[in-house]
Amino acid sequence: MPLTNEERGQLEKSIDIEISRLKRTVDFARVAMKNKEWGVQNDSDFVLGWSLGSIISDFSHNISYTRQVNPPQEDINEGVDIISKRVREIKEAIFKCG
Repeated sequence: MPLTNEERGQLEKSIDIEISRLKRTVDFARVAMKNKEWGVQNDSDFVLGWSLGSIISDFSHNISYTRQVNPPQEDINEGVDIISKRVREIKEAIFKCG
């Protein structure tokens, strides 16, 4: 089942929320870099991975909750396509956090 307009909108909103939280995530990454056990070598890559993981988790949870089933692979792929179109925006926002 393709994503509904509401599901797409919710995903876009999740991306916007995550972008608005990036300063906090950057601050967290800098703390994580000091913990050698985490193995964080690049705070920007860490923040991007953390942010994408959060977005994908929100997306999957929202689909599962509203449909009462796990999202099929085709819906996950559609979600990933939407996210991919905004990765540059996320990276620019990370860069602006310093």
